[in-house]
Amino acid sequence: MEPINDTLWEVAKQRAKFKKQLTSYVLVNAFLWCLWLFSGDNQYRQRHLNNEYFEEHFLNFQLPWPVWVMFFWGIGLVSAYLKAYHGNNVFSAEKEYEKLKNQSK
Repeated sequence: MEPINDTLWEVAKQRAKFKKQLTSYVLVNAFLWCLWLFSGDNQYRQRHLNNEYFEEHFLNFQLPWPVWVMFFWGIGLVSAYLKAYHGNNVFSAEKEYEKLKNQSK
C-alpha cells in the first residue's frame, strides 16, 4: 500500500463532503417544493389564478417559501464547492504574486 499524501487526502475528503451536501440539498429541497405544492396556500393561489383576485393582487405576489431555503442554503453550497474544488487557489496571495511576477517579465 502506498503512503497517503495528506494534501490529496484532505482534498478528497472535502470533495466527498461537498457531494454529500449537494445530495442533501437536492433531496431536501425537492421534498420542500412538494410540500409547498400540496399545501393549502399554493392551492389557494391556483384557484384564483384566472380570476380578478389575481389581477388585483399581482403586485402583492409573494415568492414561494422554498425559494428562500434554496437561496440561503445555496450560498453555503457555493462556498463548499469553492473550498472543495478550488481550495485556497480562489483568493490565493501566492497565485496573485505569480501572475504579477509573470506580467513583469
